[in-house]
Amino acid sequence: MGSVALRVAAMADCPVVTVPEERRTGAGWDGTESDEVQLGFDAHAPAEAPTAFAFRAAQERGVPLRVVHAWALPPASPSAWMLTVLEEDRAMWEDQESQVVSDALRPWREGCPEVAVVPDVVLLNPAEALVRASERAGLLVIGRRTATRPTQLRLGPVAHAVLHHAHCPVAVVPHPGP
Repeated sequence: MGSVALRVAAMADCPVVTVPEERRTGAGWDGTESDEVQLGFDAHAPAEAPTAFAFRAAQERGVPLRVVHAWALPPASPSAWMLTVLEEDRAMWEDQESQVVSDALRPWREGCPEVAVVPDVVLLNPAEALVRASERAGLLVIGRRTATRPTQLRLGPVAHAVLHHAHCPVAVVPHPGP
C-alpha cells in the first residue's frame, strides 16, 4: 500500500476501494475460489454506511455476505488473566457475542432477504481477524470514522493494518462515529 492510496483511503468523503499489488492466484473475483463479500462489523456500535455498502455489494454480485465480528474476553473476568480460558466461560461469552451480532443484523437481514448472511464471531484482535478473513474473500468492507476536526487522524489502527496486509480488495467506507 503506497502513501498516496493510504492518504486517499484516510481522507476521502466517499468509499475507496484498494486492490493489493500482489494478489494471491486462483482466488477472488475470477470465480475460481471465493467471491464472498466480507464485512468487518462491530456489533456493539454498528455503522450503517459500511453495512449498507457490504449488503449492496453482496446483492449485486449474488454472493454470500460473511460478517466478521472480533471480540475479546471481558477485562474484569478472572479468565482474562489465565493462559487458558475455561471452555464454559468462553462458550458463554461467545454465545453472548453471537446474540449481539444476530440482533444487530436482524434489520439488515429483513431488509435484504436475498443476501445469504454468514455471521463469523471470532475471539481475536480485530485487525488480525480481518486480515485472516481477507484470505478467503473477494472483497472486504471496513468502516472508517470521519474526523470531527481537520487535524484529526482519519484512519484507525484496524483499518490501517487491514489496508497494509489484506489479501483481497478492501472497500473503506467512511461513516460518522464517536
